[in-house]
This record gives sequence, C-alpha cells and structure tokens, in this order.
Amino acid sequence: MSFLGIISYIVVLPVLLWYNYTPWIGCLLYCHALGLAYLLSSMLFQFPSPQKERNKGEIYGLHHLLFNLDIPPKTFWLNMGLWDDDKISYKDACERLVTKATENIPPNTEKRILDVGYGCGDSCFLLARNEKCTVTGITNEASQWKLSQRRLSLDYKSLENRVSLVHGSADQLSRCLKDEDMFESIVSIDSAYHYNTRWRFIRDSFERLVPGGTLSLYDLTLDPLLLESMTPLKCQVLNLICKAVEIPLENAVSAEIYKEKLVEMGYVDVAVEPVDRKCIFGGFAKAMEYHQKVLGANEISTNLENRIFIKVSVFFFGLLANHAWVQPVFVKASKPLK
Repeated sequence: MSFLGIISYIVVLPVLLWYNYTPWIGCLLYCHALGLAYLLSSMLFQFPSPQKERNKGEIYGLHHLLFNLDIPPKTFWLNMGLWDDDKISYKDACERLVTKATENIPPNTEKRILDVGYGCGDSCFLLARNEKCTVTGITNEASQWKLSQRRLSLDYKSLENRVSLVHGSADQLSRCLKDEDMFESIVSIDSAYHYNTRWRFIRDSFERLVPGGTLSLYDLTLDPLLLESMTPLKCQVLNLICKAVEIPLENAVSAEIYKEKLVEMGYVDVAVEPVDRKCIFGGFAKAMEYHQKVLGANEISTNLENRIFIKVSVFFFGLLANHAWVQPVFVKASKPLK
C-alpha cells in the first residue's frame, strides 16, 4: 500500500507544479511533502498500526508481553561486544569483551583497579566480582553516573565496600582522584577513542599506576590500508566523521603509531593486538538487527527515534565489518618495576 501511495504522489506532483505558484498551491505542496515523508518513513521504519489486527476470537492478543519485560533491565551494558559465537546474548558478548581485554591483569585479591569510561557500572561490577578486588570507576556522563550509583546501592549492595563510582573526566584524572590514589591496573573498555585526548589519559594513567601495574584497553585504530590511500578529500571526510561521532582527530592513528606512543611514554611489554572486525562490528550489527526483529515479531513497538538509531547503526557497523577502514584492538602494557 505504501508503494502505491508513493507512486500516486509522484504522479500528482507534476500536476501541482504545472500551475503558477499561489498560496493554495504552496499549501498543497507542503501537504504533499508531509505525506511523502510519512509514506517513506512507514516503509523504512515500519510504523506499528495503533489498531493491530487480532486473530478472530482473541481478546488481548500479545499486548500483555509488555507486562513481562524486565523493567528496569538487569544489565545496562554499553560496548560493542566480542561475538566469537553467534548464539550468545548481548550481555555475554559485552562480558567477553571486558574479560578478553583485561586478561593481562595479574591475579591478586589486594589489587586496586581503575575503570575509566565505565558506562552504567556493569564492567565495574564484573571486575569487582570476578577479580575479587576494589574498583574505582570514572564516567563523565551524569545520567550514567546517577544510574550506576542507584544500581550499586540497590542491586549490588554486596559490592558497596569494594566499588566506588566517580563523576569526572578521563582527560583530568587528577581532578577525579586523590593524590594518594594509585592502582595495580587501569582499564578502559570501548571509550578511549572519545577522550580528548586519548594520549593525555594514557600519560596520566602511567603516573597513577604502581610499578609493575598494567594498562588494559579495548580501543579503535585506523587501518593502515586506509591511511596509505588517504587523499585531501578523504582527510576532509575523516575529519567530518570524527566530529560527528565526537572522536578527536588526534586519536585517529594506526596500531603501529599507537604502540610507538605508549613506548615513548615509558610503558613496557606493549602489545596492540588486532581483533577480527566481524567478531566486533559484524556481530554487533547482527545482534541489533535480530533484537529489532524479535521486538517486531512479538508486537513490541519502539519509538521512531530508536528505530532510526537501530537502522542506522546496523548499516554503519555492517560497513565497518566489511571494509578495511577501522581496526579494533586490544591494548596491553605495563609500567616498569623500576
């Protein structure tokens, strides 16, 4: 029906434009644009009908599914996940990414971990539970900090004596921490590329690590093939994309340059390990697409903003999975013992 509607609008448009412009014609053109926008949107984003057709004899249909959703959700993960198995859940994929990125943290129940850019607290809770250590988390988003504080006091009360959550910026660690605060490990999962700049954060982290302390990151770099083929036009496009997704241009470097910068700052045992794009971007795109299909199949509608977000994200991460543009990496390094 939407396709026939679009054809009808296209046929009517030349008729409207045939006459000289008048306020009446202008009004019709405006209504024409609104109708065309609605029809295109309904095709792209599948607006749910307010009167969903029920099978004959049914009274309630599937509307009661809304009563069975976990509200609030049990987890609030916010990373791309590590999808080495298509059948795992988003929660499991996010946990795998954190576990893989932090596997260089030595076992020590007395250790202190600083988790920077922790989202809504899930990585802090996971590290405190699995590593049986104390964790300090820093995030610069007030809404996420308030939610994580509430979760800690209500859902993770048993961890209150081992987890502290701070509202502050990764670019200014000294303002978030006390002078005496030192850590055996500093972690940042899927957020360091946003820091302004990442290099200031890594340099400040060096000062906050005890001798022998470890740095563990999941981060993004530019693929060498993209850098080799860079032209002035591509540089402008890259600059625009970085501004759109709030990534400082200084952070857009290759894995090789990334490693060199860490060595220059004094880190040892530096490793910048590439990760298969399909296990990050590809898995994330498929998971979002599947999630939206399941919602639709169970007649659980989402608002237009969320549908647009998911559609665009599926398309964008699908591109990243299949093109040598961005290279996800695990970054592991240590501060010298002396």
